[in-house]
Amino acid sequence: MRKTRTEILMELRCQLGPSEQTEHLIDWILDAWQTTDFLLRRFGRASTLTMIEAVESSSTDFRLDDFV
Repeated sequence: MRKTRTEILMELRCQLGPSEQTEHLIDWILDAWQTTDFLLRRFGRASTLTMIEAVESSSTDFRLDDFV
């Protein structure tokens, strides 16, 4: 069975511990889910996955461990 979004956020808080950085990361995840939900409703699954999985075209490379 797949985990719920609430379960995922609870696990992240347990794994990363209480910090401002953890809450920033969770805010980004919530924003990503909200954006994904909008795209799915507007464009459907196939187009949404194409958008999300698109290759970065610039040299900017953000790494998750830069923020956590």
